Amino acid sequence: MASVSSLGAADFQGAVSAAGFASAGQAGVSGSFQSADGKTVTVTGGLVTDIS
Repeated sequence: MASVSSLGAADFQGAVSAAGFASAGQAGVSGSFQSADGKTVTVTGGLVTDIS
């Protein structure tokens, strides 16, 4: 597995795995909400993990 550090935008192809994500030292929130078209959007640690 490679280690990557970026100070700007980065594009990846394939799977990206991480133990955690933070922005300005704060972990992302988790929860769900309904989109305007009635789909349920699930967010885990600040990342969208499901749209159904």
